Amino acid sequence: MTMKPFRKILYFIPIMIVMAGCGVKTSTTKQFSIQENFTNTNPAEINLVMGGGNLQVSASDENGITGLIENNTENWQPDIVEDNQQISISQAGISKFSTIPSQKFVNNWNLKLNGDPLDLFIEGRAYEGMIDLTDINLRSFRFLDSVSETEVIFNKPNPVKMETFEIGSAGSNLSLSGLSNANFEQLNFRGAGGRYTLDFSGALQQDAQVTIISGLGFIRVEIPEAIPATVTVNGIVRGLIVEGPWETDQNVYKNSGSGYQLFVDVNMDMGTLELILK
Repeated sequence: MTMKPFRKILYFIPIMIVMAGCGVKTSTTKQFSIQENFTNTNPAEINLVMGGGNLQVSASDENGITGLIENNTENWQPDIVEDNQQISISQAGISKFSTIPSQKFVNNWNLKLNGDPLDLFIEGRAYEGMIDLTDINLRSFRFLDSVSETEVIFNKPNPVKMETFEIGSAGSNLSLSGLSNANFEQLNFRGAGGRYTLDFSGALQQDAQVTIISGLGFIRVEIPEAIPATVTVNGIVRGLIVEGPWETDQNVYKNSGSGYQLFVDVNMDMGTLELILK
């Protein structure tokens, strides 16, 4: 069983919208037990591509990826490929979803990951997700989703430096929390037509640069008062809400704080922006 390699660069590409579930028939729910281990030493890579269901991701004590996928639709069954230090689980045809399918469609992915360190890529469409990256040693995280309801969390500091950290989303309700725990030097975020929360709670382990590009959406940026931060806002902002004791100089917002610094460049195109110092 073969599969084309995933792109190494995260592209933000609009996808043609087709009615979800059109002409798709359900059958008896099948269960796929996942137990895929890495055969050699690091580095390790996991790629997940899914849509039209529920995705749960968390840490594991076992090397590789374990878990369970439940599915009652033949065309949505997962394709699993293990190749040396890369494990890929993919679902074909996710571009056909425009909304999260009704409850009659079962497509539940509950996966636990471990790699030391791990390169993780997730692409999802029209799904509900809880992606808990706490205790997963991430060297890179690339995430692409659309028309979804997803939460991504870092509840503890990532013990390894995040060399690549890229998020792209369209038409989703996406919450990213504990971002300062991710241990990144550069975070690239691109969102459009959705509602996005970037919560930088946690502990910075180095100076960090964030680039946010957004159009026709809502962006909420939350930064703890303890973190020294500089936020620069450019482009056309349809609505701007600022809360907290920011030091303001035209389009630049600063907070003194102490320790490592956070630099955020926001580029808006007719979107709404909230800057919250909490």
